[in-house]
Amino acid sequence: MEKAKNNLVYNQPCLKSIRKKLRQQDIPAEKVLWNKIRNKQLKYKFRRQYSVGRYVLDFYCPKVKLGIEVDGATHGNKIEIKKDIEKENFINRFGVKIIRFINFDIYHEIDGVLTEINSQCEKRESELKIRPHPNPLLIKERE
Repeated sequence: MEKAKNNLVYNQPCLKSIRKKLRQQDIPAEKVLWNKIRNKQLKYKFRRQYSVGRYVLDFYCPKVKLGIEVDGATHGNKIEIKKDIEKENFINRFGVKIIRFINFDIYHEIDGVLTEINSQCEKRESELKIRPHPNPLLIKERE
């Protein structure tokens, strides 16, 4: 039952074409990071262009509910900042933590980025063992 409810939130079929299109785009910073985190190189499995509700995360680790966003130059304007805040607030409701990196860090500080990702994964794993975050859709259904 819970798996069926999760499908209402995670990787919705109606967003499949959008996720596929995003994966096909050649965004260099995302490509660099993906080549460093794919295939459990950091001990954790990540997925590319993973959706939570109507939003698509650049990268997502389901085990620890950690999303990674790579912010390019367009994320500095007020409109994009507002959209990023709305996206993050929505996704946080499902217990997903989002961390952000700018393109410059990916290109010039990749080791530090990878260290931070690994650290956040370990921290999240510890937090989720203590208290798993409930799915808000299931809570509303029980009330």
